[in-house]
Amino acid sequence: MEKWQKPSEQTISIYLNIVSLLDGVEKRKMFGCPCAFVNGIMFFGVYQDQLFLRMGEEQREQLNQILPIKSFSPMGKVMKAYIAIPSEIVKEQEKLLTIVKSALRNTLELPPKYKKE
Repeated sequence: MEKWQKPSEQTISIYLNIVSLLDGVEKRKMFGCPCAFVNGIMFFGVYQDQLFLRMGEEQREQLNQILPIKSFSPMGKVMKAYIAIPSEIVKEQEKLLTIVKSALRNTLELPPKYKKE
């Protein structure tokens, strides 16, 4: 089991900069880290010192042809629709914003998911 690593201020700052450019996004904590939700579905966030997002299968395949991607696996459990964003993308804000907006559009196409009361 991996040892917990607190996110760096730089990683959180990158996340906050991107989220500030998105409309209609709810910010919550998940895994003790900041994450963005839309229609009750988490689509972008911070885990330890990495950024992750939810992508459709076709999006993941297209991105994987450009650069190798890894599944997002918090606490050793693979989250099937999520990837850890490659550092090559994280370093370039415009590319990161483009891929996050794509993930947001894809997530908006899914049925809303809200807790039952």
